[in-house]
Amino acid sequence: MLGFGVAGVAAASLIAEITAVRLGLVIIYLSKELQGVKWDKGQVLATAPLLKMLKMNRDLFIRTVCLLAVFGIFTAKGATMGDVTLAANAILFQLHLLLAYVLDGIANASSILVGRSVGAGDQPLYIRTIRFSALWAFTASVLLGAFLFINKGWVIALFTSIPEVQLAAGQFAEWVVLYPLVSFWGLQLNGIFAGATEAGPLRDSLVVSLSVFLIAIWLFLPLWGNHGLWFSFTLFSLSRSLVLWAYLPRLNRMLAPQNVAAEHNRSSA
Repeated sequence: MLGFGVAGVAAASLIAEITAVRLGLVIIYLSKELQGVKWDKGQVLATAPLLKMLKMNRDLFIRTVCLLAVFGIFTAKGATMGDVTLAANAILFQLHLLLAYVLDGIANASSILVGRSVGAGDQPLYIRTIRFSALWAFTASVLLGAFLFINKGWVIALFTSIPEVQLAAGQFAEWVVLYPLVSFWGLQLNGIFAGATEAGPLRDSLVVSLSVFLIAIWLFLPLWGNHGLWFSFTLFSLSRSLVLWAYLPRLNRMLAPQNVAAEHNRSSA
């Protein structure tokens, strides 16, 4: 809403959210899959699924707080190193976000397929989803890293024409090249666990990774400066992947056919 300043931004955001909800309700109403479905009041008001949803929201909230804390600390520490380093880090962090969004696209597709496999008790689909997710994400991470490594100067020039900032960003660009290789598995597992509605491991992975990041900042920032900052962020991304990977066997056991049937019976009770 032009001419209304911050209030206009807030009002526009509210209008967008209300519009999205209404469109969603229309889509649900027109969905052929839901036409003729009879709503069971007992299932709608069942407490077990509701409590599970609330627990999942709590865990995702903690996960998001940890992630925002890392981003905030990273920016704050970079700001203490001067304007040029701050600007260079801002460019590189935007590149990191673009890489993450590409890999998140694969993770979102995996999340949908995992949710479908869990709901249907289809373990072969679940296994195929994990395998193909890992394959495609690894391939994408290698290609993205190679592209950025070869074209880093050209890519950085798209963001700034200031020579000092271009030079500083080029000095630290290798950390962003490394990012997809250390993070692709964690991002895919994030989608897999979210699709299975198992948010506890997502929470734990971010709590542990935040702790690793803080310790690394304390150790390496005084020694290596901005390289230490990026090294700490790389350790954060790697820790996220490793922690979720450690939880994967437990998820596999939970989604064994007999365990899926038992969980379905408990949820229906």
